[in-house]
Amino acid sequence: MEVQAEPLKSIKEGIAVRIKAYRYSQKHHQLELKTRSDWFDTDSVIIKIYSDYISITKPTIDYRGKTNAVQNKSTDIKIITLGAELPLGHLYFDEEDSTEDELIIYL
Repeated sequence: MEVQAEPLKSIKEGIAVRIKAYRYSQKHHQLELKTRSDWFDTDSVIIKIYSDYISITKPTIDYRGKTNAVQNKSTDIKIITLGAELPLGHLYFDEEDSTEDELIIYL
């Protein structure tokens, strides 16, 4: 029997369904992702970029690998800096494929 992950509540309620990608530094070719989503109330996330989508997950306690730090500013905005080529602007979480454990963003 396959166990299904719970749907992402904030997406189903229509709250915080996007992140914004913008050029952080021309010199270092870095992007910043900004979001108000409560899903990012964590210290770090794992971001994997594929040819047609982005997968964002939270690391488990025993995860050994590269993570991206989540900076929580004094406001409710969370910021993730990464060196990657992504389309600039708003990137929306896919409501059907995202779960409590993984966010999917199709490019």
